[in-house]
Amino acid sequence: MTDDDFDAFYLAQLPALVGFLTKLGGSREDARDCAQTAFVKAYERWAEITAPRAWIYETARNVLYRQRTRSRRERDRTECTIGWWTVDAVQAATDEDDGELLAAIAALPTRQREVMSLYHVGFTPTEIARILAIKPEAARGSLSCARRTLKAKFTVKGEMT
Repeated sequence: MTDDDFDAFYLAQLPALVGFLTKLGGSREDARDCAQTAFVKAYERWAEITAPRAWIYETARNVLYRQRTRSRRERDRTECTIGWWTVDAVQAATDEDDGELLAAIAALPTRQREVMSLYHVGFTPTEIARILAIKPEAARGSLSCARRTLKAKFTVKGEMT
């Protein structure tokens, strides 16, 4: 693959990748930083990567998790958090059009949040399983649970969806 291929890949994937990392609980700034770090790693290994889209999502997710783990150790113990989502990240999400959905995704258990976020950006359950190093059945099960939870949250009583 060429540098032009990488440039096209970068431009096509960056916005969705940042959105994915934000859904996992990163602030917009952290999500952009983690995405950039993942793209730097991808560029360094570009010739070796056989499934670039899955690779970049897996790598960016790992970068975010490592960063969050380091930050958690350094963070003041009095900061209020909701799962991996800081109050600031939830507030930023609620300022956007899909803030209610992002907040609902933030409230999901970690695995369901990961699976739903990857599914939302177009990965199949089999691809999600590869990225998260789980069985495809586990990915489908987590996706099903997440969908049920979100459907219950957004279904108005007496209304069919």
